[in-house]
Amino acid sequence: TSEKIDDVRVVTNISTGRLGAAIADAFGGLGADVLLLRARNAAAPSALSIRHEEFFSSGDLEQSLERSLKGERFHAVLMAAAVADFVPVCQVGKISSESERITIDLKRRAKILPKLREWGGEDCVLVGFKLLSRVSDEELEASASAQLKRCALDFVVANEFSNLSEHSHPILLCRRDGCTKKVNGSRVEVALCIATEVMRYIQK
Repeated sequence: TSEKIDDVRVVTNISTGRLGAAIADAFGGLGADVLLLRARNAAAPSALSIRHEEFFSSGDLEQSLERSLKGERFHAVLMAAAVADFVPVCQVGKISSESERITIDLKRRAKILPKLREWGGEDCVLVGFKLLSRVSDEELEASASAQLKRCALDFVVANEFSNLSEHSHPILLCRRDGCTKKVNGSRVEVALCIATEVMRYIQK
């Protein structure tokens, strides 16, 4: 997401959206009808058949999710978007570029993930994503397990940032029943694994 500082500037993060696009393609390849909500500068899916809508800020994403989930039935929602945890108190106009230093006031943003169960219903399979940096495998799994319970999710896909590269995207896939699975491979291979596991879970 991009969060406005003033009329023309934003703060954002380094996420590319490529994993989300790869997951959308993987579901599409398995025969699913997919709606991808993607940031305006994020990677797009390869398959032309995949519906996609653009968002700008975390507020835009939240509105799109609520509208979509209340408007039609989805079997699963995968929340792979890198949503801002803190948003600036936006200043009116454009902050002067003549200043030697400026201070940006950031406030915590309410999480979107815990709202998805209410919007999607009890039968909707919910998948959260957890990215941490410079933590042990044990810390990563503990954080993923906590998110599973806190947000009433069915899966959490957990990453350690330092392990990610252009050609390797290892994940820890945690399920609500306590099962965990380490998956190694490229971004496309990992996306297909995630999609396959979720489809199996839906169909069981």
